[in-house]
Amino acid sequence: MEKYVTTRQLLNDGKKLIRTISSDTRVKPSWVNPRTSKSAKFSPECYMDGQHIIAMAKGCLPSDALVDRPHWTRLQLLEKLRQSSLDNAHYRIFGKRGKLITRLNELPHPQPKRLTFSAVSDTRSSTFDHGCELYRLCVYGASGRPMEDWRCRPMPFGIYNLGRYLWEKNHPFLTDLSRVSPPNSCQVNFYYSRFKGHIRKHRDNGIRDMGGCVHYMSTPIEENSQLHGTNVMTFSIGSPMEFTLHAFKDDKSGKNNAGMYTDTAGLTTTLEDGSCFLLHPTDDETHMHSARFVGVEYYGVRCALNFRWCVNEKWFYSDKHPLPSLRCAYANHVEMEKRQIQWQFLLHGKERNYKKREWVAEMVRYNCYNQHYFNS
Repeated sequence: MEKYVTTRQLLNDGKKLIRTISSDTRVKPSWVNPRTSKSAKFSPECYMDGQHIIAMAKGCLPSDALVDRPHWTRLQLLEKLRQSSLDNAHYRIFGKRGKLITRLNELPHPQPKRLTFSAVSDTRSSTFDHGCELYRLCVYGASGRPMEDWRCRPMPFGIYNLGRYLWEKNHPFLTDLSRVSPPNSCQVNFYYSRFKGHIRKHRDNGIRDMGGCVHYMSTPIEENSQLHGTNVMTFSIGSPMEFTLHAFKDDKSGKNNAGMYTDTAGLTTTLEDGSCFLLHPTDDETHMHSARFVGVEYYGVRCALNFRWCVNEKWFYSDKHPLPSLRCAYANHVEMEKRQIQWQFLLHGKERNYKKREWVAEMVRYNCYNQHYFNS
């Protein structure tokens, strides 16, 4: 038996299960978008019959990324995350314009740490230098990172079974496209209140015009993967966060940017442990959304399993790649030309593009040398 889910099995499950799903669902939303009645939130009580499935999915996640302890320092928490099996993504220490690039899992950055899964549509053998095996997986890009640093791995059955369970339970509330099969992609985001973790105001899938062109994407249009017209199905584990949809508030200036989406009356709900939020694609286009931790819980950790229906497939290295900097990474030697690669240091097995003296100089310059550490 395979250790991971294939696209063939996923589609076959969709064909079989769709005949048995009753339109008279037992789950009822505890909150819906009061203006459109499209996006909906389902409370934990809706999924009490799936506790074993939820526990199995949680068991697929690195346990050291799910907890924070009051007696830990920030550096101790980062040390746990540095050694975890989360996506080994990299990021500019001072944002998109920063010069210093290092592992995201070594930074106390507000953006989430990630773990990305996809159903496998194909495999092929490779040389030892490239990890012996490649997987054909769905991509889901990340703003601020070039393609050579994108990560994805085969979806284990524990994660897939939760997505399939939620798909069956929420089926009447899904769009027509999302009803065809269970989701084939899941990106897990880990938020830490100690790092002031939050979800900035944004859209997931941009805006599609009448001609089919997509605008306002955080990643380049040609790299977009989520199928337009499908939902995002988010299951929450851990500490609660307040989720807000932001509606456009026209000031007659003719502008349409994030600062214009300020109308939030009635558009906030709490995503607690065991709840599921269903973002409708229409609401994603007409609104922006954000989230923040509730209250003053300083050691809160929230894990969000974001199930999606994606269509853009690429080759990825396995977790057996001899270079840790390229494990589960985009197979650049297959998919990219040399001129397209921006972060060449990753291809040489390096985890950062600077030396310790350069790091110290930048920390002193920004007066924050106590906030980050250098692991030589």
